[in-house]
Amino acid sequence: MRFSWLKRGGKFSLFNQHRQFLHLDHAFRRDIKNFRKGVQVTNSVPQMMTSAEVRAEIEALKDDKEKGGFIGYGQKH
Repeated sequence: MRFSWLKRGGKFSLFNQHRQFLHLDHAFRRDIKNFRKGVQVTNSVPQMMTSAEVRAEIEALKDDKEKGGFIGYGQKH
């Protein structure tokens, strides 16, 4: 994953990450002009997670009371 810094918005964005969910032969995956310039999406479609898998990931997060976030945030994410 590649984050982009939005100068005017003052935050990071995962712009164009949505293209990875398109079919492998979709024209938007190869479009280097209208999306992020010069970037083709060639990785395979991520495997769909079940609701139980999503819930397990959320429940596995541990609070970091000192920093006001989650333990490991910024290291693994």
